[in-house]
Amino acid sequence: MSQYKSRDLQSIFDVSGETIRVWADEFSTYLSPSATPGSGKHRIFSDEDLTVFALISEMKALGKTFEDV
Repeated sequence: MSQYKSRDLQSIFDVSGETIRVWADEFSTYLSPSATPGSGKHRIFSDEDLTVFALISEMKALGKTFEDV
């Protein structure tokens, strides 16, 4: 299983670090615990988390809101 840092996701999805944080917080229910580890800890994303982020990215590109996603 691969592990990714926030900066990896920034490159993969061509978004800012702030966007990664917002998406991780908004969709934390669908992400691994390491994607939202709490204050002062680094986020680590799994392959499954990347699948969730890919869907979010695709839906946002289509102009969908967080509620739509």
